[in-house]
Amino acid sequence: MHPPSPPMSPPVPATEAGVATLPVTGGVYAFEDAAGGTLALAGTANLRRRVRERLAEPVVDERFRVEHIRVCRAASEFERDWAYLQHARQRLPATYRAGLERWRGWFIHCDAEMPFPRFVRGCDLAALPAGGDCFGPLPDTRAAQGVIDAVEDLFDLCRYHHILMEAPHGRACAYKEMGRCPAPCDGTIGMDRYRAMVRDALSFLAAPADKRATIERAMQTAASELDFERATVLRRRWERAAAFERPACRHLRRLGDFRFAFVANGERRRSARVFLVVGGWITPWVDVPEAIDGGAVSSLLATLDDAARTCPIDREPAALENMGLACWHMFRDDAALSFVRLGSADAASRLGPAIEAVQTAASVEPP
Repeated sequence: MHPPSPPMSPPVPATEAGVATLPVTGGVYAFEDAAGGTLALAGTANLRRRVRERLAEPVVDERFRVEHIRVCRAASEFERDWAYLQHARQRLPATYRAGLERWRGWFIHCDAEMPFPRFVRGCDLAALPAGGDCFGPLPDTRAAQGVIDAVEDLFDLCRYHHILMEAPHGRACAYKEMGRCPAPCDGTIGMDRYRAMVRDALSFLAAPADKRATIERAMQTAASELDFERATVLRRRWERAAAFERPACRHLRRLGDFRFAFVANGERRRSARVFLVVGGWITPWVDVPEAIDGGAVSSLLATLDDAARTCPIDREPAALENMGLACWHMFRDDAALSFVRLGSADAASRLGPAIEAVQTAASVEPP
């Protein structure tokens, strides 16, 4: 069971007196007809102002006259989008998915135990195979394909899956001649050995920065031992691994590690709101209205870690929609939103500065 949707307020009449009672904070508003049906649903940075503007528009069809207004307060753009999605799913079940195209992340998948393993990309986790390993998020299909190309290049994996499927009777491509593929397709190596190579690639993708640092240390050791041939090989590999340090790869991890503290602006100036984001579970956790000391940060991080361990990474439609929304926001250049990966080695050192940065940058729009 996922966390409940943020509550809507009781209905107020669609009159100037009713509008005057609305908050001037950001949020989501719903226009309802006399029977309580939803006529419109949208987010805004200022509920009172935007609702007043919308109600001033002429009514073309009396069937769509607004009788009541409900609102849900949400301080940040991230929170507004999240609240909108939860209410759209309930209020507009037949049409809301048309607006989800931009809210998504891309992932790559591979199952090393398949007869002929391959890396594939997709933005719909439900359409990817359930077994094997899934990594992400990535911002778009180009970045996802770039990761696949880079990992195939780094580990000298097969580039042509249709030829691999003919193993051991396939005809090797030019990569074998270049020394860039061990050619399992023609039986030069067996598929068991090739699957072991794929497992090494999956291990690398689980922590690219750590693995590249390991390659660098091995390269330095080889050089110090005057093993220049091995050092040269390791240097080439280290240089290829630099592809995983591009900004598009900064959140690349196993799907099971999709556990974050999102820090967004709160309703008050210089305040922050911390969200627990675990897969498709998005939960407003705590508001931080003022400076927070190291002890309080450690306590907050401990409660977030404990909660994150109890939340599953599931593939239910609602969870995947929420995860797509979170992914989209993670790749935006937004000073009013920070995120810290829970369970990471630097989580304790990053959470406090993330809160402070949002408190400094974010503020509620004045009325």
